[in-house]
Amino acid sequence: MRVIITGGTGLVGRALAASLVSDGHEVVALSRTPERFGKALGGVRLAGWDGRTAEGWGGLVDGSDAIINLAGETIGARWTAERKSRILESRVNAGQAVVQAVEQASVKPQVVVQASGVGYYGPRGGTKLTEDEPAG
Repeated sequence: MRVIITGGTGLVGRALAASLVSDGHEVVALSRTPERFGKALGGVRLAGWDGRTAEGWGGLVDGSDAIINLAGETIGARWTAERKSRILESRVNAGQAVVQAVEQASVKPQVVVQASGVGYYGPRGGTKLTEDEPAG
């Protein structure tokens, strides 16, 4: 199975990519700065993207089995109003780029997974939350 992971060089993306490769899958990790990683992601093919469009990588989607979108501005800094805006914009743009790539593909992926809910529910300690819970 060929899986494309946007944000594939991030914390979650690297772990997921490694797991998929160890299970025998072909993995393409998209990164805005793939040159920073060289061969550090053993067995994972790195490809560059701008995080906003399908330009330069969209052709990789054709015939892929899945796309997992984990891309977005890093959250590891103080959340100023400007930072929050960049975080939101980065996730919206990444999602739109994935949609654009899927629309352009002749052979579309079987599944697209979008994950970007960090912080939505606010600090709740160890409380188990469902999608029915209000935003924090």
